[in-house]
Amino acid sequence: MAQQPSWIKKVNFITKFISNPCHASWYLYFETALTPTGHLVVALLSFGMDDVIRGYFRPKNLRTMRHGRKGKRGKKRRFEIPEIGEEIGKHLPGAERARGRSVSQGVKNFWIIDGVLQRLLFWWMVIDVTTDFFFEWMSAIQKEAHCSAQNAAGFAAEGGEQIILGIVGWDFLLAGIEHYEQNGAQWDLSGGSVPEGDYTFVVAGKVRASPNAPAPTFTARIIIDGPDGGIYSGQPVSLSTLTPSDFVVSCTFRGPSFMQAQASTFFGNAIVEEVHVFCQGTGPA
Repeated sequence: MAQQPSWIKKVNFITKFISNPCHASWYLYFETALTPTGHLVVALLSFGMDDVIRGYFRPKNLRTMRHGRKGKRGKKRRFEIPEIGEEIGKHLPGAERARGRSVSQGVKNFWIIDGVLQRLLFWWMVIDVTTDFFFEWMSAIQKEAHCSAQNAAGFAAEGGEQIILGIVGWDFLLAGIEHYEQNGAQWDLSGGSVPEGDYTFVVAGKVRASPNAPAPTFTARIIIDGPDGGIYSGQPVSLSTLTPSDFVVSCTFRGPSFMQAQASTFFGNAIVEEVHVFCQGTGPA
């Protein structure tokens, strides 16, 4: 059985979710709240035999140990969630006689202290089960496919014009304008990295032949260094000096991995007008 996270980790998870929620429909929020709500109600209504015994024997008319001047005062109303076990104990046969018995001031003081401690423990229980409710609810939302993909690791970047020389073999496709990096994924000009998970990586752009030179053939490829390491090459593209041609290459792989985008030309030079790199997680780690 998986170990439950600590109370602090639950609060941190809830805080993080609230600051970066899943943008899903109201029905998803409603549907995922049903089970945690049932657990919350059961936890609030549950009780033990010690609660019943307290309700049965707790003396009536307990006052605090501080005695002040007596006078006519309006009775203050305060909201309290009833403790089911004590309410049951109060209505058992013989409870009126047991609660109405005569007790010494020392015994009364004991019950007063017990009442304060029980009230503190009760409200701590309310805080605890409420935290569990939000943690369970938000965890269920996070596991939904829509939210899982939204919060998966990924990055996106683009680059401007660059020259690919046919005489140097494979050269890096440079994308130095980063649009975003999220959840541990990184891109740095010519290469990137991602944490554990399933990913799709796409490299695309526009390219034309360099003027005053033979029209070359252009090929882009992706190199993955990781569990699904390998070289993924796109289709060769015949270039023209007049009209830019589109190129695209993509692959799916398993992280953690490091990736690069490269290009090469055969029999001439090419001018890459723009290049876009995009990597997005497609499922949970």
